[in-house]
Amino acid sequence: LLGGALLLRAYLFLGILEALAALMAFFWVLHGGGWQYGTALSAHDALYLQATTATLSAIIVMQVVNVFICRSDRDSIFSRNLLDNHLILAGVALEIVLILLIDYTPWGNELFGTMPIALIASTCAITGAMIGLALPTQIVQITLGAVIIGICALMLTAKKSVFPDVEKSDRLSSILKIYGVYYEDSLNRTVDWKIHRTPLGLMLFIIIGIMAGMFGLGAGWANVPVLNLLMGAPLKISVATSKFLLSITDTSAAWVYMNQGCIIPMIVVPSVVGIMLGSFVGVRLLRVAKPSAIRWIVIAMLAFSGVRALLKGFGI
Repeated sequence: LLGGALLLRAYLFLGILEALAALMAFFWVLHGGGWQYGTALSAHDALYLQATTATLSAIIVMQVVNVFICRSDRDSIFSRNLLDNHLILAGVALEIVLILLIDYTPWGNELFGTMPIALIASTCAITGAMIGLALPTQIVQITLGAVIIGICALMLTAKKSVFPDVEKSDRLSSILKIYGVYYEDSLNRTVDWKIHRTPLGLMLFIIIGIMAGMFGLGAGWANVPVLNLLMGAPLKISVATSKFLLSITDTSAAWVYMNQGCIIPMIVVPSVVGIMLGSFVGVRLLRVAKPSAIRWIVIAMLAFSGVRALLKGFGI
């Protein structure tokens, strides 16, 4: 079973890929947190703990992929039935449960020195994508439209949604250091912000991840209201954070649809270019636009998306 060819493939090909994925996860989290090369971080710094957690999680994900790749040294994993070996599936399920407990439970964080990261959102998006493919299209569209219209109504009736009034941050957000200061160009003043209801918000993001994958649509329509109306983040902070979350959850769910042949490359390629250009322009508009204008833009886009989904669901 153990030969030179197998060792070369394991250590000089698959091993290198796994190492690269782990290193990319580590530096991606550091870069996303504002770290610059040469800056020293303590072993107890929240950003450092998130980066090492991402590294561990990347290794686990690559091991899950590796177990399916190793079933054949020639054929693609998509050319085989991935569900026919129940022992492998049980092992993979156990591995995923363990890494989630290590990453997202207080005792796991304390025992292994980890810090929650966005892996849970990606996992939920993948789950949602599988559910969405199994449901009739009409049910998916009608449910999506109803949810978006409901969220739109909440944003219309909410008070102080531009700069929510958060008297005191909760314990979890304080531990994770989810607070900050930014300069609001349109008002010529500094905005000091913090959030509350963090545990409930994190639970809702699990549901949002599933819905994002299930509907095959970016979940900005759900991310922004939860961040803004529930957790109390300023509207601009909510929009920017939602944009970052979309890049994680949507990419994860896309692999499920791609595996089922549900993606048209000729549409995807120009769409990606458009998204990049739109992000480039949007970041600059977000910096100078008044928060109240951003609120109405978000509400208008939600209303349009919700009505459109309902019409498609009812075949109109």
